[in-house]
Amino acid sequence: MRPPRVFLPAPAAPGQTVQLPAEVRHHLRAVLRLRPGARLAAADPSGSEFDLELLPDGGARVLARAADGPGPEPAVALTLALAVPEGARMDWAVEKAVEIGAAAIRPLQAARAARPPAGAERIARWSRLAAAAAAQSRRRAVPAVLPALDLPAAVAQAGGPCAVAHPGAGAGLWGVAASWPAGGAALIAIGPEGGWTDGELGAAEAAGARVCSLGPRVLRVETAAIVALTLALHALRALDPDGE
Repeated sequence: MRPPRVFLPAPAAPGQTVQLPAEVRHHLRAVLRLRPGARLAAADPSGSEFDLELLPDGGARVLARAADGPGPEPAVALTLALAVPEGARMDWAVEKAVEIGAAAIRPLQAARAARPPAGAERIARWSRLAAAAAAQSRRRAVPAVLPALDLPAAVAQAGGPCAVAHPGAGAGLWGVAASWPAGGAALIAIGPEGGWTDGELGAAEAAGARVCSLGPRVLRVETAAIVALTLALHALRALDPDGE
């Protein structure tokens, strides 16, 4: 059985004693019922992997660099941007997107969105969910949950190619994503269930985005988000078993 996995707030080195964040200490003690001496796996902000020993005060001792850390992160850092759906569906989308391989999540403001723009409290909640999902799925880093923007602004800040999912678009996301260069960043945008307005699509295209199809069916927001991310990562070979 693999040991629980945590993320350290600062770079670490063997022999060092580190303090774990309060929410991590609570989870280890109250939920997992771990006692002092329990072994943990950890990653620090540099992506280095370590084996830890839990201490009585809730901290941990860094034992050694891990011999078998998680596989590499995808060669293209994908930001998943999506209009926030109703209820707990955004929570689910954040968790699953992190597990699959998103490098960041950005809530989108959209004219036909069912919910208003995300505030600081909801961003903080999704950030906690992202951290838990990253630990569970053995990611090397915790994907950031970014502040909400409208679609053209998100495209402008993407730092790389952008694909906007839209039913009936001519180009398929699979083929578009396959051309994205390794070592860079890209953004995939998922609209609200009411769809993008013509103005939003036009502004996104003017900012450099490519409007793409996810296939023949009209999907709910959270379903479209996971399908899009999976299609793109598979096209980039980031889901291959050997990690290439």
